[in-house]
Amino acid sequence: LRAPHQQVAVNVPLPREARAAAVHMLGGLALRIGLNPDGFQTAVALLDTYWVKASARVELEDLPSICASIGKLVHKSNRCTGQHYSQPPSPAFGQAAAWLAAWLHAHGLVTVPIAEERRAINEERIFKVLEGRLDVPTVDLWMQALDERSDITTGEKQ
Repeated sequence: LRAPHQQVAVNVPLPREARAAAVHMLGGLALRIGLNPDGFQTAVALLDTYWVKASARVELEDLPSICASIGKLVHKSNRCTGQHYSQPPSPAFGQAAAWLAAWLHAHGLVTVPIAEERRAINEERIFKVLEGRLDVPTVDLWMQALDERSDITTGEKQ
């Protein structure tokens, strides 16, 4: 039994409209910083994973910072760019966060504009919540594994 005043973490789903805008923002950021399609899919999967693990401790106002931080972490993984890590245009992450913050406010999902300080990139916070696991399964990875298994089972190369 738990103590009567102990809080229980409840995962609050990311509102559909906010998630769609976040995915759009990550897509634009992926193009701007040179992520390959796997990198984009990884960023979206990390957003979903982060939100499930941390939703009891975050607010919707943190979404722009979360997305920008995830974009930066994924970009640092050279498997997602197909090249060695190189510093992307420095304003790319901040501009993407500012766009998402303005979108959330314009569509009434946050009541006041999100301050620039709140949009600050905090990779360490994201990394801790994800427990250092940046390789998450994506639909594309599952489909590749299924295709490879199918080849082994049928003896045919697709």
